Amino acid sequence: VTYEGNTNTGGIAPVDTNSYYAGTDVEALSEGTLVKANHIFIGWNTKVDGTGVGYTARGLLRMPSANVTVYAQWKSETKYSIIYDGNGFTSGTNPVDGLDYYAGETVILLDEGTLLKTGSTFTGWNTAIDGTGTSYGSGSSLSMPSGDTTLYAQWQENGTYKITYDGNTNTSGTTPNDAQNYYAGDSAVVLSEETLLKENHVFIGWNTLASGSGTAYAPGETFVMESANVVLYAQWQENMKYTITYDGNTNTSGTVPIDVKRYYAGTDVEAQSEGTLAKANHRFKGWNTKADGTGRSYSVKGILRMPDANITVYAQWLANETYTITYEGNTNTSGLAPVDNTQYFEGEHAIILGEKTLVKDGYTFIGWNTTIDGSGVLYVAGESYTIQKANITVYAQWQKNEETTEPQTEVVPPTEPQTEVVPPTEPQPEQTLPVTGENIGQQAMVGILVLTLSTIVLLKRKRNEANNK
Repeated sequence: VTYEGNTNTGGIAPVDTNSYYAGTDVEALSEGTLVKANHIFIGWNTKVDGTGVGYTARGLLRMPSANVTVYAQWKSETKYSIIYDGNGFTSGTNPVDGLDYYAGETVILLDEGTLLKTGSTFTGWNTAIDGTGTSYGSGSSLSMPSGDTTLYAQWQENGTYKITYDGNTNTSGTTPNDAQNYYAGDSAVVLSEETLLKENHVFIGWNTLASGSGTAYAPGETFVMESANVVLYAQWQENMKYTITYDGNTNTSGTVPIDVKRYYAGTDVEAQSEGTLAKANHRFKGWNTKADGTGRSYSVKGILRMPDANITVYAQWLANETYTITYEGNTNTSGLAPVDNTQYFEGEHAIILGEKTLVKDGYTFIGWNTTIDGSGVLYVAGESYTIQKANITVYAQWQKNEETTEPQTEVVPPTEPQTEVVPPTEPQPEQTLPVTGENIGQQAMVGILVLTLSTIVLLKRKRNEANNK
């Protein structure tokens, strides 16, 4: 499919580099950069004069079994006329502007030509027959409205003169009207701009030439009228434009957004997003005119009213919440649970501590658990724990030591033989000493057995007392 500009005055016809099978539905391209002065693009046609098959931009074109060329179709914009009216003239003819103009086009106004009015002097043109409309001097410019416009000749009786005010590209308001007629030599007071405005400009006075190269007058100033009418043109100075600078304000990564535009004071500007800006363990919450957040705050895409100065806005950061790990001894009998004073951010890794000085008599420490009864998740010392979005308490877990069962032996203290002492009545026969070593071995064995059993009883009693604590 080949696209032709068909008398375009600017731009380049779009190019479709694809090839299509016959019968394929092809989406017609837009006009791209194609333009034709004072015309509007209305689509494509298979014939230059528009008598073929027409297609709108993005409309579907059924591909024939041949290459096809489509031609841009143009519709002429409407033109309007300036009509000059002599308004009570007594001789001459109305000037005729043989040109037609598009809306918004600048028109240089004609002078009165041969028009005359007995006893009066031509002072210019006005959009109202009685001079209460917008006044224009000969040779001044007019932005063509979207309709035919009639300008009426304005006449001043000889001997008096008028001061006419011209907005000179104002965008709103009306020009002041000085209805007074002046004689040559009279003092005239220059009027203010009243409701005249020009967007993003400041009124700075009047001048006898639209370009500002004539004689300048400020509102309230006086000047002496000469033997001629005077047209004073509003003078405008463009407002200053200002910039917005974005500051990361302690960001740890990313780059600040950049706004390359310049804005007039009072312009509503949409605040930009943070882009790639980031700050470790913080989240972005908007912008502020002060780094410490005590100025005016703006959210992303919020509206910032541009002041009459350059402005810097600072990223505002909200610290992420931190979480803790608490260790509980869980019925320990001595020692202290370890303390982890670290404040952790979500997603960080913490190393589980050991029991340190924790002790539970008769038990061995086997780790930590997220529940007191050990039914939760068990962690051992040195294990890595990933911080979740909540504080966590872990409880010491204890395993009872195994008890050794020993035989219970009743210890009976040895009974010493009771011997009744009877005083001798008569001499006793000489007693015979026992043979050395006869009973000494037996007595030693009994002593050792008694000592061993006493020790066992004593140890068991102490163990029972410890278990009962």
